[in-house]
This record gives sequence, C-alpha cells and structure tokens, in this order.
Amino acid sequence: MNAREKPLSPRPRLAEITPATPRRPLEFAGRSTPNPHQARRTCPDDVGWTHVIRSSDVIDRSSPTKQGRQLTPQERTETTEPRSSPVVQRAPTRTLVLLRHGKSAYPPGVDDHQRPLAPRGRREASLAGAWIAGHLPPVDHIICSTAERTRQTLQATGIETPSALVDFTDAIYEAYPDELLELVAAANPADRTLLLIGHAPGLPMLAEELAGPGSNRAALGALSAKFPTSAIAVLAVDGPWSGVSPDTTRLVDFIIPRA
Repeated sequence: MNAREKPLSPRPRLAEITPATPRRPLEFAGRSTPNPHQARRTCPDDVGWTHVIRSSDVIDRSSPTKQGRQLTPQERTETTEPRSSPVVQRAPTRTLVLLRHGKSAYPPGVDDHQRPLAPRGRREASLAGAWIAGHLPPVDHIICSTAERTRQTLQATGIETPSALVDFTDAIYEAYPDELLELVAAANPADRTLLLIGHAPGLPMLAEELAGPGSNRAALGALSAKFPTSAIAVLAVDGPWSGVSPDTTRLVDFIIPRA
C-alpha cells in the first residue's frame, strides 16, 4: 500500500491552529477546458514564463453619456466635479502566495512522500523563485510541506533568507483547503507576505475558493482551468490573517513559470 492508499488520519499542526472541520471528499473544482477570457504572453527577457495578463474594463470618459444621449454641459459638470465623502480606513493589505511544488520524478520503489523533483521541476521552481523575488514584497514567513519534492522546490526557488521564518509541517501534505486555511489564519499578524508551498488538489482549490470580489478574472479563468506544477497564485488579503476569507481576499495574479 503506497502513501496515497493510506486512510487519512489526524496530523500535527502549529500550536495556534484550532481543530479542523470534518473532512469532505477531495474534488477538482476547475474546468477541463480553458477559459475563453484567458490571455497569456511571454516575458520579453531571456527567462520565459507564461503570465496571465491582467484584465480590466476600460471606460472611455472623454465623451460621457446619460441614458444613451450626450450629456449637457451642466450635466457634464455635475458628473466630473468632486464630491465630498467620508474617508474609509482600509486595512493594510497582506500578500498570500500559493506555490505548487515543481514537477516531480517517479523513481521505482520510492514512497510518494519521498519522491524528489525531476530536472525540469528544479528549473521551473528556480524560475518561480526569480519571479517572486522580482515582483512581490519580501517574504516574511514560509510554510512548506515536509514532502521531499516541496522541500527541494523551496531550495530551488532561492527564497530562503535569514529574515524569512521557515516552517515545515506535515499538515500541508494531502491537506484539504480548510486545513490549509487554518495554517494561513494562524500566521503571525506582523507578517506581511506569506508563502505556502504545497500540493494539488488542496492548494489549487484553496486559491480558487479565496478568489473573492475584485479578483483578476483572466487569472481566475486560467487558474480554474489548470494549476500546474510550479504555478504561483498571488492573493491580496485586506485585514489580518486571522480573518482571511473570500470576503477579504482577491486573486491578483497567476503565473506559470516555463523555461
């Protein structure tokens, strides 16, 4: 019996984590066909990664209209003059980065938990680390699965620094989205950027569940279609880690590093 055939059993958690809710069957929530709104481009430099282009609705304000007709000068003035409104204190934004491990090898006789990265997996994990370092704030805390392929993914990214706390936990291996969410909610409030390195299907399902209002629609479409190895989901969290939910979190980017 290999690791995937073993029944799920309780696993150790960080001290701050509350007991997990009852398990439910794991299912892939993504679609089997690509999203028609998905758009990709290749970065112009020598490092090639597939990048979902951010989508936005462009509003032409040069010729305002009202109910299908051109506005009068008076109406145009009324629509363009600033109006006073109460100042809303917005909670500081935090960054949650979800990284799936690199492409793994399948050596004969090796347990699933001990499977290493394939050469391709190391290359793409390195590209993922380069993108994270070049486009996101410094990582304050890394929570990584104890599986060998996730450990090697973290090593290949080169993200480990003296200033970043690194926790290895069995709680990520074969975890359900709600269990991963508990890990995020238990993070130190002082941490601004949290990196979670884990596995499918739990990690992709968590990314899709946390894509709340205001999420990048093109990125969400691509993520829902497929969350391959070494892929990166970047989510903005408004408020503390303890309150992370679809109401406070939005997907801002989805990156698939490829050499």
